[in-house]
Amino acid sequence: IKTSNGETGTEVVVNGGKIEEVKESDLRKGTSISVSDIFYNTPARLKYLKSLYSELANIVDYVNKMALSYPNIKFVLENDSKVLLNTDGSGNLLKVINSIYGLSVTKKMAKVENSNDDYEIKGYISYPEVNRSSRNSITILVNNRCIKNYDVNKAIIDSYHTYLPKDRYPIVVLNIDCDPFLIDVNVHPTKMDIKFSKKEELITLISNTVSSCLEKLLLIPEVKYEDRPISNVNEVSTINKNLDFIDLEQKKIKPQFETLNFDFNEDFNYIKEEETPYNEEEKQHHEKFKMIEPKCLIHGTYIVGENEDGLYIMDQHAVNERINYEYYMKKLGEDSNLTTDLLIPIKLEFPSNEYIILKEHFNILDRLHINYEEFGSNTLIIRSHPTWIKKGYEEESLYKIMEVIIHEEDFSIEKFNEKISTTLACKMSIKANEYVSLDELRVC
Repeated sequence: IKTSNGETGTEVVVNGGKIEEVKESDLRKGTSISVSDIFYNTPARLKYLKSLYSELANIVDYVNKMALSYPNIKFVLENDSKVLLNTDGSGNLLKVINSIYGLSVTKKMAKVENSNDDYEIKGYISYPEVNRSSRNSITILVNNRCIKNYDVNKAIIDSYHTYLPKDRYPIVVLNIDCDPFLIDVNVHPTKMDIKFSKKEELITLISNTVSSCLEKLLLIPEVKYEDRPISNVNEVSTINKNLDFIDLEQKKIKPQFETLNFDFNEDFNYIKEEETPYNEEEKQHHEKFKMIEPKCLIHGTYIVGENEDGLYIMDQHAVNERINYEYYMKKLGEDSNLTTDLLIPIKLEFPSNEYIILKEHFNILDRLHINYEEFGSNTLIIRSHPTWIKKGYEEESLYKIMEVIIHEEDFSIEKFNEKISTTLACKMSIKANEYVSLDELRVC
């Protein structure tokens, strides 16, 4: 450790909780911490630890949060001589975001800043097209300290609810400056969960700020129409009001058959219809659904179609999603090794903590016949991919597959294939208010 105004640094060696050595050292300004064999004496906890990659990912995630909390401090995180995080300590929060999430995400981050009488908020929020499958990418800071608060998270997520699909979350780094007397940190032993004394004012401030920023990002330009004079005007003669109309005789409509009138008699004998007994052993079977011919599209959302059995109204997204789901399940079940070589390789960037988990499951990429190469500290280069990935959606599909691998816990073939199929089917399907032609509907 060397302070900003100290002439020399101090080196402290601690072994097994005991200070072994304290001496002067010629160091640069700052604090450097080196940890080795951290769990050598904790057998009770060792059995509860996950894999090496999972624990390393947790460490990286913690240091990432610290770097976002203090952009004015330089953070360098190394593991096995490999740099996992390196910030410059310039105080520029956007540069820290770039170090963690990569350039492609940083370009899609928008600055937000606002205040009221009690709170001041500032930070960055992602464009709706940049989203994650986990809330973990929402970082909330109070006076530059990372915290958790359900109401604040909900206010941010609700502001995105019309812009993001279900179970998708934005990337957010938001710092809340306030008087320490307005917060209560004695809620949880870790001091991560806190309470605000003026919660409603804060929630309103966050909701209005995030919503206003998103509206500006996605502002639809107003279409202006020019008032053009009509070149040709033809006069139309009016109807002669004195015109005599012919009186038509109104004929009463008579029924084709005379109704039969008789008095009801309780003693009237009638033939009782025999009830067909239900055979419990008879198995129900479903008829094969007959082909439906699409006729029109309503509001860019509902397909109206017909076949010999009747008229059908269907949600176009749900129909297309089901078709895509069956497609991906079939292709994944075939386990074909047919691949498509890419003329221009696809580069996929990940946060360090997610990339570490992904590395643990590289065998899944091999099983899916995805040809990849590691590039840098947290980037993959994709050279080829399986042929069942749809053309035009290669990068998006690959990102979705990687997300499933990072966040999934059950990697049995059946469950994993179902998760991949569900994720890709939803993303690749026609959305509501997306107008398509009847020919395209027939292809779907």
